[in-house]
Amino acid sequence: MVANSYMPLYIIEICNTAPPAPILRIVMSPPAVDYAALSYCWGGHQPIVATKSTMKDMMLDIPYSALPKTLQDAVTITIKLGLRFLWVDALCIIQDDQTQKQQEIAAMPNIYQNAHVTICAARSRSCDEGFLHNIMAPGPTATAFRFLFYGPDCTVGSVVCFHTDDKYRYRNSVKDRAWPL
Repeated sequence: MVANSYMPLYIIEICNTAPPAPILRIVMSPPAVDYAALSYCWGGHQPIVATKSTMKDMMLDIPYSALPKTLQDAVTITIKLGLRFLWVDALCIIQDDQTQKQQEIAAMPNIYQNAHVTICAARSRSCDEGFLHNIMAPGPTATAFRFLFYGPDCTVGSVVCFHTDDKYRYRNSVKDRAWPL
């Protein structure tokens, strides 16, 4: 079920999730489908980006092992959510085409608004850090609450939110950025 017909110009398709690694490729002008969008901090050099010279190859294959850890984690979450499509700015905006780049940056509010879900990599200060490591579970005295949700196959999942002591806090890179607004 797709709520909106707006789609980004380019999107990553997760073609196969079988081990050892997912098979990924860029799709141009995709049909209206549910997709995840990634909000994250580049934090400097991005090891793989879409350019005029790389886009043709990326439409055939994006090597999962070449992706930085934050993007690999986003692929993992997208698969776990039962979605096949993921939007990531570094791979879905041609970085050396200034006209296309300006158009896609201007479209980012629509891209995030129309995503089925936005994955917010708040734990990462760079694309290399990832965000699915060292996840802390709440202790017995933590103030916590659980949000239940239904997955696309009608399975029930949950997200637990909790407050921790200052000694466990990490820098939330997203709170310092304009994109979440």
